[in-house]
Amino acid sequence: MEVRSKRIARTLFIVSSIVIVAIVLYLPFRNKENVTTIIHPRGEPFAGDSKCITCHTQIHKAFNESGHNRTSAVASSNSVLGSFQKDSYQTGFKGDKKLSSQRIDLIIGSGIRGQTYLNWEKDKLIQLPVSYNSQEKNWVPVPGSSFDRYMFRRQIGSGCLNCHSTHMEENFTLHENPGFDKTKMILGISCERCHGPSQNHADLMKAGKTKESLHVRNPGKMNRKQQLDLCAQCHSSSRNNQLLPFHFLPGDSLYNTINATTGAPTTEVHGNQFDLLAVSKCFLNSDMTCSSCHNPHQNERGMTEQFSAKCMNCHQKNTARFCTLKSVTAEVLAKDCIGCHMTKRNSKVITFDNQNAAKRTAEIARSHFISINPEEAKAIIDLLKEKSK
Repeated sequence: MEVRSKRIARTLFIVSSIVIVAIVLYLPFRNKENVTTIIHPRGEPFAGDSKCITCHTQIHKAFNESGHNRTSAVASSNSVLGSFQKDSYQTGFKGDKKLSSQRIDLIIGSGIRGQTYLNWEKDKLIQLPVSYNSQEKNWVPVPGSSFDRYMFRRQIGSGCLNCHSTHMEENFTLHENPGFDKTKMILGISCERCHGPSQNHADLMKAGKTKESLHVRNPGKMNRKQQLDLCAQCHSSSRNNQLLPFHFLPGDSLYNTINATTGAPTTEVHGNQFDLLAVSKCFLNSDMTCSSCHNPHQNERGMTEQFSAKCMNCHQKNTARFCTLKSVTAEVLAKDCIGCHMTKRNSKVITFDNQNAAKRTAEIARSHFISINPEEAKAIIDLLKEKSK
């Protein structure tokens, strides 16, 4: 597969499949979790998803298809979007001169909007220059670079992986940026990211000490701020964690600096779900949390009517809180509340150079600022009218 610039034909990147003795190379990190005991920085041992499956089979089966679970993984034909064969490389050329060739070892991103790829260089993780854009279904330079200027040597640190994995144990070396221990990583946002390290819980359950084992963290039993902070540690730009990466535990508190201008159309939508929600009237006039609308154990992508049904809990038909539009029947309106009131916006920080377009394309994300948007609403209403004919 080839990604070629139409503007500078001499500079290009290809992803080529090379068959080598890869089974040995992949063994140290081919699984999501390892047999090595992994300890949370605050002292509690992780159990790993395999222990959770024993008792929570159906929940885990559904969660396995969620975007959270797939937000990082070992590279394979199942995890990499686009064309991929075992041991694929990204190889850079300038003219006929080979600049470098790096294997795709890990993927970052669930693939809903795109993916980026990492290569192990000893214990360091290096971002590879070519990403996959799911919106356009093509290979593109990583966000922030272009076909004219590839980004070659960006090391990925704990700040990025803190929101794209459950745990990565850092290796600290004098005069060098930290690396990671390949044997002590838990990829994806797993059960224990939201429920806390659970080996003690699993041991007590196995020993039949059910009552003592219930100390495992249950977000559903936390207060509103604790629930919101659990999500906001990754889904907010204004909530700040005073702890180091990977030190947060469910139930910890963050502090925030949210202001009323957060709901403005110019506010960044990427990773800002909580900030936008927090200035919405629905949020301010209720006790809602993220889980009021989202089931974190399921893949809810595209379930517009399901989300609209959540709106109906407060905005019931034949009440003053229901939509005031009269041009479409209540039955039709109730099927797509978020289309009008939580519009999709372009990201300003995640943009891609698209060789088939005149300008850069942006990541499209749904704004969590719940509001009335007349222009967007008109377009949605016209579409609903057409569908209801």
